[in-house]
Amino acid sequence: MEEDRFDCVCESIDSISDYIAVIEKNNLFNCISRGESRKYKDPLNSGIFRNCYFQKYTKLLDRFHLDVETSISASQEKHFLAFAQHHGIPTNLLDFSLSPLVSLYFAMDGCNDEGYIYFINKDKLVSINKQIISYRPGWGMLSEFLNLDPALMKELLPLLSDAYIKNREYLINYFQNHVECFIGTYKRNRSPSYLDVRNGVESLEKALQRFRNDKEIWIKEQDELPGLQIYHSFTYLMQGMRDVYKDEISYPKIFWENLSSLSSTYMEDAEYVANIYLLMMLFKLEEIEQRESLLRKLVSSETVLKSPVYELELPFYFSYRPPVIDDRVRNQFSIFVFQTFSANQYKFQNQSLLVKQTIHPDFVIKAHNPSKIRSELTALGYTLKHIYCDYDSIARFTRDSINLL
Repeated sequence: MEEDRFDCVCESIDSISDYIAVIEKNNLFNCISRGESRKYKDPLNSGIFRNCYFQKYTKLLDRFHLDVETSISASQEKHFLAFAQHHGIPTNLLDFSLSPLVSLYFAMDGCNDEGYIYFINKDKLVSINKQIISYRPGWGMLSEFLNLDPALMKELLPLLSDAYIKNREYLINYFQNHVECFIGTYKRNRSPSYLDVRNGVESLEKALQRFRNDKEIWIKEQDELPGLQIYHSFTYLMQGMRDVYKDEISYPKIFWENLSSLSSTYMEDAEYVANIYLLMMLFKLEEIEQRESLLRKLVSSETVLKSPVYELELPFYFSYRPPVIDDRVRNQFSIFVFQTFSANQYKFQNQSLLVKQTIHPDFVIKAHNPSKIRSELTALGYTLKHIYCDYDSIARFTRDSINLL
């Protein structure tokens, strides 16, 4: 067993039987998976970021839609983003599968040495099937999400609550780690301003200590109160920040106004909602800190950075499972991770600062001996013909099969 570049467990296999054994041993059947045929410099990134199409994303989708709109079905029109993704248009969707054998096929397809299969636990998925078809293709969601857009959050709160309950211990540790990180970073990078909001930060530190003391009880007895300790401490911190940064872009005025509105309106719509608001505060504070950290680098840099990007780590992923709009969706057991990004590009010195969600797997399997595994997959019916189903793929599979006779 070895460690991959991701902070997760990684194992290697040489055959399908090895593969199934690793899945069974590590209980990966409750995961979605994605296969990549080689080690990319920046794996688990959607097409618009891999191919630098971010700036032209909406234009790209509009142009493709103009060319195909008269020939696609009503279902394909409704789920146009998935349709575009499956036909090669770079989007912010990242292909995953509910079938680990389909993912193994993609890891081996075109692989010369070593393929990779990435697994994400289904309990970390928050379905946005309803929301995704309500917005124009090209929507990034992150701006509305980080600013607690009331209409969006009213729909998401019960879903986030469900994800919170399923990942209780994981999210409790997430709270602690990110609050600790924020306090440390704030003291290091905001030393002049820290004096003005010291009471808020000190209040947060005291709440964090109480949180540490009560954490095990909270996990064991499923008591909500320790989370509220930190939640109320954030109130003092945010009020202090409002006084210090009220005239600056860094202060999340819209976020604070929406939080006040949501706290009084939707408090009873989901269990553990105070802790979800706490998560949202952590996300927002991290966004502010990362953006300003990048701005500091831009100020001190003598060269112009090309499309500077900062990433936010969320403890869950938004998923999208379209209906069977074509045979590929059915045969590939398709499900997408919707990689959120900010539609509002922050401008500084004529540069656009982009923000996107980073995606980390829970488990990685490295597949060796691709020739043998491809033969085993073919024997099981996982072939180019089966996976893609279109006439061109069937013709290519037939041609290749005849050449092997």
